[in-house]
Amino acid sequence: MNNKPYRVHVVVYPHYGERIFALPVDEPAWVIDSKDNYEPIRSLWKQHKVPEGHSITAFKINPTTKPEDWLIDQLYNVDLHYGEIPTRRHILCSTLLAYSGQIGLQRS
Repeated sequence: MNNKPYRVHVVVYPHYGERIFALPVDEPAWVIDSKDNYEPIRSLWKQHKVPEGHSITAFKINPTTKPEDWLIDQLYNVDLHYGEIPTRRHILCSTLLAYSGQIGLQRS
């Protein structure tokens, strides 16, 4: 059994931009599909820099709400894709990392 913590990254910062390239390629990431994030996301998709079983998922947000709300709004979808899977032996993930220019959330 793999004891490595299973991590999912959620970027709730519309200006994360080129820093997307620094996210671990062997861990899934959910990133706001914004003007600044658009090209880095598409570039990684085109280059196939993401190993099979992991992904970068772009998601839309309501710009009239706060980053905390964007994260909460995506938790159902993250759980749907990375929830309890018998071969992974985790529920949601062991670590959810959220990135924002306004909030710094990390919970293990």
